[in-house]
Amino acid sequence: MLKVLLVVSMVALIGSFADAMLKLGTKDSGGVLLRYDTIKDVFRNRWVILGISLMVFNTIIWIRVLSFVELSIAYPLYATSYIFAAMWSMLIFKEEIPLRRWIGIFVIILGVYVVSRG
Repeated sequence: MLKVLLVVSMVALIGSFADAMLKLGTKDSGGVLLRYDTIKDVFRNRWVILGISLMVFNTIIWIRVLSFVELSIAYPLYATSYIFAAMWSMLIFKEEIPLRRWIGIFVIILGVYVVSRG
């Protein structure tokens, strides 16, 4: 189970970083409107390209994980992405994470622990 937890955590780490890159790219672009010219500019942004590339790579790994792990186990373990998303938020975007949010993340991780134990 430790191997599964490590692989799923890696997928969560890469996935959350990919999301952070998408956010960084849209932040660079001044946001995304559903107009051809703004969407075209966003898809030319290096951070968006990196984010999408990582998502494709991550999806390939995730498909492999799902080929040998039950979905009812793998998906709750993916909740480790909440830790990584908070980490990227602080490191990249200099966001402050309030205590209440950390408590919520801790409760989710406690659930991950329960699921990983059987």
